[in-house]
Amino acid sequence: MTRLIGAQKMVLHAISKIQEETGDPAQDTQIAERTNIALNNVRDWFLTLMKDEYVDLVRTRSGYCASITENGRLTLDLFKPFSAEEKATARPQRDTSKRTILLLAANPKGTEHLRLDEEAKKIDQGLERAMNRDQFQLVMKWSVTDDDLRRALLDHKPEIVHFAGHGTGSGKGTGERDLIPPPGDGDSGGLAFENDQGSVRLLPGDALARLFELCADHVKCVVLNACYSEAQANAISQHIDYVVGMKKAIGDEAAIKFAVGFYDALGAGRDFETAYKFGCSAIDLKGIPEYLTPVLKKKSISVTAPTQPS
Repeated sequence: MTRLIGAQKMVLHAISKIQEETGDPAQDTQIAERTNIALNNVRDWFLTLMKDEYVDLVRTRSGYCASITENGRLTLDLFKPFSAEEKATARPQRDTSKRTILLLAANPKGTEHLRLDEEAKKIDQGLERAMNRDQFQLVMKWSVTDDDLRRALLDHKPEIVHFAGHGTGSGKGTGERDLIPPPGDGDSGGLAFENDQGSVRLLPGDALARLFELCADHVKCVVLNACYSEAQANAISQHIDYVVGMKKAIGDEAAIKFAVGFYDALGAGRDFETAYKFGCSAIDLKGIPEYLTPVLKKKSISVTAPTQPS
């Protein structure tokens, strides 16, 4: 984790104080008023604090609310750990009336740096300006492990799951969102999550498919914004209605443009298939040749012919 600078520490102190006084997560407007930091800057600090796992963050109708984590408390020298009751009440509550988008980001140690924070920020900005912005709730998780993935699906029951990071398959490592498989992994492919030490932990498509099968009652769309993720998309689409993957390596710029176009369309009330097309168009309009790289997989429905009565 990075060392806090002055403004970040002010924001974190204010979050902690408001939680202590009210028992509720802190709203961004409350932090801005208490610290005299501009609201937009408070929101930016919220994102960086969440990325470094000092706070849990949930997007609300008017902005963000944040709750301090145990890591944040330790950083402020508040060494008393959370009790079970505090853990249950301190976390921002999910608004069940909204469509939840779960954004999962991972950039493990030793892998090419990706502009995942820019991708997350642009998705959020697009939703905030959207006609139907009140219908969506964006939940972001950073440095995601396999445990984080499973717990986030259980905690937030998202309708849409978006993975941003590295993938590996038949590629040879292009320096974009493609990852050369670690020794011993062969060419099996997978999405690059993190292990407990922050290094690469590849999750293969069959394991991801079995997990998403357990969440098929609420997950309706999965976006795998990583290179060579078509194989994982094929596996997951056995259980999920719409899954977007990448059929080859994709650069950061194209991946970000796809995400922006996709969520702009969702925010405007379009369906998943049309949003996918808008995502591809956003790449194309920038003159980037990778507009054919994203592929949409739809769950195949097997219909069995009725048997003749005996």
